[in-house]
Amino acid sequence: MLADETAAGPVGSLSPTLHHPSAWLETVIDFIYGQLAGWRDDHGRPPVTAETRLTAQLCQFLNSATSAAGLDMIVFQAEVPDAVAGGRTLDLVPGPRGCVIWIDGRRHSLYDPILPIECKRLPTPVAKDRERREYLHTQKRTTGGIQRFKSGAHGSAHGVGVMIGYVQTGTFGQWLASINRWIRVLTRAGIAGWSHRDGLRRVAGDATLRIARHRSKNARTSAAPITLHHLWIDMRAAPAAAAATGRATNGTKLDPRGSP
Repeated sequence: MLADETAAGPVGSLSPTLHHPSAWLETVIDFIYGQLAGWRDDHGRPPVTAETRLTAQLCQFLNSATSAAGLDMIVFQAEVPDAVAGGRTLDLVPGPRGCVIWIDGRRHSLYDPILPIECKRLPTPVAKDRERREYLHTQKRTTGGIQRFKSGAHGSAHGVGVMIGYVQTGTFGQWLASINRWIRVLTRAGIAGWSHRDGLRRVAGDATLRIARHRSKNARTSAAPITLHHLWIDMRAAPAAAAATGRATNGTKLDPRGSP
């Protein structure tokens, strides 16, 4: 039978094997952070505001930039099922492209991404099933961004994760203060698993490029703590463009209660 004689998978060459220390993940995260402003300001990028469309655009842009950055061994994919938590989907992941990557003794193949990434809009859009603290935690469902990592719903097999924040109103400083204030509220309310140690701290920022970077170390219920890198980008129109159009956003209805 022809089907019995046909080899499975790609034919013609062996996949290379690459070995990297865990610190190599910082290189990948630095790459993502360094591409944010170029993606937002790309003149060919259609103006969208929905989270899934923004993430799909970012995914395509990152893939177009990996080769020039010396990262052509990875490929980005959007809406990828979590390898451990069945039924859960990661917003964005980089994974090996045509190779096997070992990071500190753990094997990553095409089917095992190297880094889980969650994307959120700031503020949360208005909808009856949405909550204003969605970047952090939700009460009705386990759809909060940091909450998903803490509960193991996202990235339970990883020690490092990323959250990308699409800031559509307010400033980075206001959002940092708001999120850390919300963490204190959850802590005082006795919400299981939350403490002041979950707070974000600023690492870097560029006022000209309108990007900022924060970090948090978050305890998890069934795994060691995870380090989260929070990469934020100001998606509002640049000041000159905003003055010309008379608006700071492109017409998206956002939740005023979620503004910082």
